[in-house]
Amino acid sequence: MVDSKQIINHRQICWLIGALVTGGGPLLIQRDLFMLSRMDAWFSFTLPILYTVLMSFVLYRLNIAFPGKNFFEIAKLLTGKVIGSIINLLIVIHLTLVMMRDLRSLAQFISFLLPSTPKEILILLFIMVMMYFGTTSIEVIARVNDIFYPIFLAIIVLLPILLANEIDIGLLLPTLTTPGPAILSSNLLSTGWFADAILISAFLNASSNGDQLRASFRHGVIISALVLTIFTLMVIMVFGSDMPANMVYPNLSLVQQINITDFMDRMDLIVTSVWFPIIACKIIVTFLALLTVISSFTGNRDYRFFNKPVALFLCVASIVSFKNITELFNFANYSLPIAIFLFQVPLMLVMYILTMIHIKKSAPDQARTSQAGSPGNANSPPSQGEQTSSRSNGSNQPPPSGSGDGISAEQRVPLGNMLDKMSFRRLSVLTVALAVCLIILVIVGITCHTRNSAVGIACALGYGACILLLLAVSYIEVMKARKLETKNGA
Repeated sequence: MVDSKQIINHRQICWLIGALVTGGGPLLIQRDLFMLSRMDAWFSFTLPILYTVLMSFVLYRLNIAFPGKNFFEIAKLLTGKVIGSIINLLIVIHLTLVMMRDLRSLAQFISFLLPSTPKEILILLFIMVMMYFGTTSIEVIARVNDIFYPIFLAIIVLLPILLANEIDIGLLLPTLTTPGPAILSSNLLSTGWFADAILISAFLNASSNGDQLRASFRHGVIISALVLTIFTLMVIMVFGSDMPANMVYPNLSLVQQINITDFMDRMDLIVTSVWFPIIACKIIVTFLALLTVISSFTGNRDYRFFNKPVALFLCVASIVSFKNITELFNFANYSLPIAIFLFQVPLMLVMYILTMIHIKKSAPDQARTSQAGSPGNANSPPSQGEQTSSRSNGSNQPPPSGSGDGISAEQRVPLGNMLDKMSFRRLSVLTVALAVCLIILVIVGITCHTRNSAVGIACALGYGACILLLLAVSYIEVMKARKLETKNGA
């Protein structure tokens, strides 16, 4: 039986977000990014970072306002049973399209490696894997992803070393010379793939702490952006900007260039063997989210009854929906992102507004409940305006001296005293400010490169520094959330 009390920790949330973003996108997106932005394609993940960081605030509010509920249950609570069911029906259609895209893209990628194997057989075999995981829970696939994603991340970080003899940094120059509309178009295209991170909302009930969810979500998104940026930079420095625009899978061609001595010249097999489970985890998480939203119509979280029928329908639909790889690329990169912007953005905005209204209405009741309870009651609900750290501590006692968020000096994460002393709220503001700074640097570089080419180089260096600082800030926030939860649990 599917456990209704599923719990995934901060690390698993972070790796799941990474799998959702990097699992499918690099297969289909890179060629179009190079077609649009050429040597500036590595700036294509600027707008997606800001969009997903803002998305994390929406999910955070939903989680603290409705603990133990997933997104589909919250939609019914906020908008009513009828409107909520209509919203969930639209989500079913959206997730079905995502599954069709991902299943066919996976089969297309494998058939590129195994050209003699029919795509129908590849899809059917993976459907059988989906059926198996459809009888389990998000915890199971989170543990599987927890094994492979760190290995994949380590390989990506080592790419500059593995390809050191193939790199030509001069291929990155001139920097930020692509017209602004072209870079904007590539950013919008990337945002359509980063929007898949919203699938984690189907498992809001599996997160035991709102601070942990928000911090892990942002950290996973920033790791994903860094991975894709490194991948894109390496493709440019190895192949330039013209060749990748004519390749089907530039990333696969990149790893095929790895040669370690004369007898280890097929490192692409090792990389692909690690990459494939990441793609599989991404598709299975989407499948579990689809089963969850379908089961929400019955009011029962046990979705096993819908497992086989939905899987078989997806098998047939993914086979007959696309005639060739061109239709698949056009649908994945240009059609589906439009649907995401027309549906997901307004939905997130409406859900956030309704949640804030709900919090304001319930604030007086929470205050009365808090006054009626004992002074040391750790289970009293938080009132609006409370700092995140106080809510996570679950205690009315003041924090120790020298700490602004309830963490003692010996518990602080040794990544910089200034960042370590910041509260969750200030770290959140700093994260948004750095994401906005990325956009400003790109705009300044595009605007001023004609006057002085050094400005574009300076903005590019500042862009890289901001991403690394974003990674450090989000990591510190994750560590704070973990330590506060550990202290509260103890």
